[in-house]
Amino acid sequence: MKMKNILLLATSIVALASCSASAKKTAEPAKTKTLVVFYSQTNTTRTVALEIQSKLGADTAEIKVSGEYPTDFQSTIQRWQEDMKNGVNPEIEPLGVNIADYDTIFIGYPIWGGTYAQPVASFIGANNFAGKVVFPFCTFGSGGRVSSTKQLAEVLSNATIGESYGVRQARLASAPAEIDSYLKKIGAIKGEVETLPDFSEMQDVTEADKALFDAATSSYGMYKMTPVTVCSRATSNGTDYIFTAENAGPDGSTSQLTVFVTKGADENAVPEFTAVER
Repeated sequence: MKMKNILLLATSIVALASCSASAKKTAEPAKTKTLVVFYSQTNTTRTVALEIQSKLGADTAEIKVSGEYPTDFQSTIQRWQEDMKNGVNPEIEPLGVNIADYDTIFIGYPIWGGTYAQPVASFIGANNFAGKVVFPFCTFGSGGRVSSTKQLAEVLSNATIGESYGVRQARLASAPAEIDSYLKKIGAIKGEVETLPDFSEMQDVTEADKALFDAATSSYGMYKMTPVTVCSRATSNGTDYIFTAENAGPDGSTSQLTVFVTKGADENAVPEFTAVER
């Protein structure tokens, strides 16, 4: 279905507290024809892509790898590591649409190694994005939205990169409501968006803060994180938190992470770990 008269609001580089990714350029109002294109290895990104497509009424296309390619996650990651080591991108099948026909493109992908999945690199390398407005979206186990958006902005330097959206696989049920707010925020669909307050000043964590952090992250075993400081803001849906945390590496080294947590307004709501950025 053709997409007409979508108003793309100006998006600017925003502070960490707003949890928005920086970009080289900002989207400007334009009359557009829109495509939602995505690569999905486990159907998680496909779920998000189809939610965006249904709300926009846009065209959609799926990036598929040619020939034999792993179907399970671990084998895919091993294949990706081999491709990265050898400096090659996987061959992809014809997309079935002409990128030149579209002004606005939503590009979706899972996060691999902190950035967009390798088949998306193949798609980008095979097409010309000059003058396009690109909105990235991604799914991940822990994070990578911010870093992958920055890397896309570097690779697509002749395109305008708009604000990105990302969701943890564990929080996929929250995606429809978040996507609705996201699309309204960037002006892709009509509707009011809640004006969120600024986050508070960073302060040392209290025992209550640490308990909330542990409740949100304890089931995630990839990192060994200890919260150090925290800031927060109240919204109509609950409270959002940004923690800085020290992560203990297997070799005894430590690194600092930024961890995002949200807790619903209901008294019995369970804190949710939404993302981590290195």
